[in-house]
Amino acid sequence: MKRVHEVVSRMKNEGVELGVHPSYYTFNDPHRLDGEVEHICEVIGESMVGGRQHFLRWHPRTWHDWEKCGLAYDSTVGFSDHIGFRAGTCVPYRPWSLELDREIDLLEIPLLAMDVTLAYYMDLAPEESVELLLQCAQRCKIVGGVFTLLWHNRSLLDPNYGHAYQTVLEALEFTPAFDWKQALSSGQC
Repeated sequence: MKRVHEVVSRMKNEGVELGVHPSYYTFNDPHRLDGEVEHICEVIGESMVGGRQHFLRWHPRTWHDWEKCGLAYDSTVGFSDHIGFRAGTCVPYRPWSLELDREIDLLEIPLLAMDVTLAYYMDLAPEESVELLLQCAQRCKIVGGVFTLLWHNRSLLDPNYGHAYQTVLEALEFTPAFDWKQALSSGQC
C-alpha cells in the first residue's frame, strides 16, 4: 500500500486529476458502486471526485447512483461506436431526472470521442482520426463547449495511435482546460 500512496502523491504533485473508474459490475449495483467509490476516495485522499463508468455502461439511473455516492461529475454519456454528441451537447450540464422529477446533484461532462471507437468501430487510420477529432474539438470551441476525449493507456503504447494522441494534444495545447470544480462552485452549471 505504501507504493500506491507514493504513486498517488507523485501524480498529485504533477497536477494529475485523480478520479473514479468503477468496475464493469458496478453498473446497476449501487452497493458495489458505493464500496468502490469509497475505497478509491480513501486511497487517493479526495472526497470530491468524478469519473466514468467502465465500458460506458450507463442508464439515466446511473446518475442517481453516482449522486448517492457523492460524486461530483460523470463523463460516461458518449457513444461507443462513433464520435459525437450523445447528450446532444458538449456543454457540461446538471441532468434532470424524469423519475425523480428534479435536477440531479451531479455535473455531466459529455464524452465526445474515444480511441477504440476511432480505431476499431470506425476503422479509421490514425491520420483520419486526428482530423476528425480536431474537427469535433473546433465545433466544441465554436459553442463554448468542452471537448472530452477518452484515450486508453494501451493505445498510448501503439506507435500509430500513440502518435495520434500526441498530435491531438499538441493541437489543443492552448485550449483552456475545463475546471469542473470552479464551474460547480460558481454555479455555472
